[in-house]
Amino acid sequence: MKILKILTFAFALALSFSIFTHASTTDNVTGYAWSSNIGWISFNNCTDSKNATTCTGQNYGVKFDPVTGVGSGYAWSSNIGWISFNNSEVSSNTNCPVGTGPNCGPSIIWNPDGPSIIWNPDGSGNMKGFVRACSVFLNSTTGGCSGPLRLLYETGGWDGFISIGDGVNTNWGGKIAAGTGLISGFAWGNEVVGWVDLNGSGNTKIYFGEKPVVVVTPFTTNGGNTGSAHYAEIAAKVIWTATNSPTSCTVFKNNVSLGDFSSPYSVPSLTVDTDYRVDCKNSAGTGVGNTVRFTIPPPPTNLVASCPLPGTMDYLDWTLPASYTGTYVRSYKTPPSSIDYDAACNPAKNSPDGTCSAINSNTFSMSTTPGSQYYWYLHTKADNGNWSVAVPGGTFTCQAPTTCTLPQELDSTTNTCFTPPTCTAPQVLSSDRKSCVNCSAGEVYESSSGTCINESSCSSPRIINSSRMCVDPISCAPQIPSADGMSCVDCPTGKTSTYGLTCVDKKKPTIKEF
Repeated sequence: MKILKILTFAFALALSFSIFTHASTTDNVTGYAWSSNIGWISFNNCTDSKNATTCTGQNYGVKFDPVTGVGSGYAWSSNIGWISFNNSEVSSNTNCPVGTGPNCGPSIIWNPDGPSIIWNPDGSGNMKGFVRACSVFLNSTTGGCSGPLRLLYETGGWDGFISIGDGVNTNWGGKIAAGTGLISGFAWGNEVVGWVDLNGSGNTKIYFGEKPVVVVTPFTTNGGNTGSAHYAEIAAKVIWTATNSPTSCTVFKNNVSLGDFSSPYSVPSLTVDTDYRVDCKNSAGTGVGNTVRFTIPPPPTNLVASCPLPGTMDYLDWTLPASYTGTYVRSYKTPPSSIDYDAACNPAKNSPDGTCSAINSNTFSMSTTPGSQYYWYLHTKADNGNWSVAVPGGTFTCQAPTTCTLPQELDSTTNTCFTPPTCTAPQVLSSDRKSCVNCSAGEVYESSSGTCINESSCSSPRIINSSRMCVDPISCAPQIPSADGMSCVDCPTGKTSTYGLTCVDKKKPTIKEF
């Protein structure tokens, strides 16, 4: 009977007054709640609070502040009329339900992501406090929702309060789902309204607008928006755009917050590969930007230097990182107090005292001064001209040849002096000029030059004697040349020389010859 009376009164009341014009597209709760006692409760005259074309009839709606969680606005029931969600209005009435305190208006207690987060629309929350049916007030017929209550026989003894939750109870109060903003749970409105399914339509939700969409781009001097930087670059910047009017944007370096900044953000000196991200926030939540990486060419390794005798040329060798082919080479005769050549060797420098050259190789040679000490440094060179950290190759000294006094000669291997031996024919000096050796097979000793020649080169009238020497024959008639061709000897008994060249048997005289 009490329910019937209040419903009959409220229905007549709802038909008799105009109330609370409200810009519904600024409200953020849409959808319907359902009570088996009073039917549907509409939170907004728009089905999409961000689209005015979905709004019909008189403007009204419910809103919860995304920062404070405090409620405002009005819901509508065709059976009990307007329901106030105005926190200040509900709390201003001194007759809050017993035990609820002076501030009993509706709000949402957000569940924060962490201790530094004040609110988090992307997260979950729990409803707290009371809303109130305006039809229980005397001035409700003139658009009011406060002041003296109607007589008990008119309201059936109902004070108009509907509890939407205590902020923590997970069994019955209103709850906000993380990410979607969907509302679930039940409110309680005494036996008049009974239990109210806050998501009676299945799509009741809180909408806080669109979060910022953040697009982050790196910028470097040589690499443009690729993020490729040179070592110790100070001109690098993080640039971003963000939609939906962000109120602040936070820059992160390797996932550590650096604070709030406006675009562009100037990056401090880059010495290692570094990731940057920008997140922007508005009342709808936080838009997470993409991560950009600033990269620096990795340095070369395995540096080796040599400057062998005679000390007039050095030889530098190193290993470049994979996919890199270029190097900035810097080598100095005298170590500078600081690295005084531009890392990119621009312009290139070459002088008797040092060089700074950009090359596409992992080896390098330059003219040096014997006996001098050199220092060298390398940078990996990227195709766009960027460079790595300088890698010192250390020092090396170019050997100066020892000065030898004749007849001594210099051993280039040991840088020491030695005296070559005097060789007796048919031997000659070895290739290292430290010993006497015979000519090789197929060679003969050439007496006029004192060297070894191919035996086929010893041609007539020269002869190869028994000592494997190519010599000129001597005139010995009536004698003949000795076996070594170096002297004349008599023919053996019974033999005679033939033109002073060879010995032949003597002929016996004939009678005629006598």
